[in-house]
Amino acid sequence: MLSVLSPDSEDIIGKGTFGVVFKATKHSSRKPVAVKTVKEEVDVSAFKTILSEIKILIYLGFHPNIVEFVGAVTKDIQKRKVYNILE
Repeated sequence: MLSVLSPDSEDIIGKGTFGVVFKATKHSSRKPVAVKTVKEEVDVSAFKTILSEIKILIYLGFHPNIVEFVGAVTKDIQKRKVYNILE
């Protein structure tokens, strides 16, 4: 995924109809982060939803009532693999 994270795909924080959230560790700070991704078998509209969420979080920046957006991995976007990283 990202060279700055140590993902633990065995440590699932939550699951939904369209996606999975699992725990990872950010190398630079050793802080835990949540990595949100869509399941492989989801339709295009669900995939577009996570892309919209990423855009909104980037636009909003810091807000005390919203989880902090750390970054996103879109390297394999053509394969519908996108990761939303949150603190």
